[in-house]
Amino acid sequence: MKKSLIVRYGEIALKGLNKSYFENKLIEHVQKNLSDLGQFHIKRSNGLIFIDINNYPVQSVIDRVIKVFGIASVSPAYELEADMETICKAAAAHMEERLKEEPFATFKVESRRGNKNFPLKSPEISQKVGGYVLSKVKGLKVDVHQPDLLLYVDVREKAYVYSEKIQGFGGLPLGTNGKAMLLLSGGIDSPVAGWMMAKRGVELEAVHY
Repeated sequence: MKKSLIVRYGEIALKGLNKSYFENKLIEHVQKNLSDLGQFHIKRSNGLIFIDINNYPVQSVIDRVIKVFGIASVSPAYELEADMETICKAAAAHMEERLKEEPFATFKVESRRGNKNFPLKSPEISQKVGGYVLSKVKGLKVDVHQPDLLLYVDVREKAYVYSEKIQGFGGLPLGTNGKAMLLLSGGIDSPVAGWMMAKRGVELEAVHY
């Protein structure tokens, strides 16, 4: 079991045949933002990007990644073998960790089975994980309508357990939408305009006057 960061992008998914170009640009900027921390193993899988953060300070990685234009959200997660017993144990351990960070009384499990060879379907995964967490973590109840915390289980080639979705800036990776000159005055309008253009993938050269 190791720690990974799940990275989601938004409109890049709509780019069709040249989607890989935008994904590669996004990964390039992620690596650049993380370069002061070290070399990271980054992989792509079915519309998501996974960063191995096992040996790095999690919050420092998150703070750098969410500032990359093109990223919609990130989730720190346990990455583990796609085995039901392993998933259940990881889920209980994760809930124990979250209880130390902030108190909550109710939860709900939301599962997704991307690996269709996995023997259980998504509702069955949720039932198994929820029952195991209830038996191992005292003081919790299930609330499927308005839970205090959502516990996610994503079963692919590997399985991922997490409970946070931290918002990023969204938009498009820098440099994927041409170049422009930005005239910077002493007011707030021009830097705000520059930020909005950069979010749309425009690479800027700034001139102060």
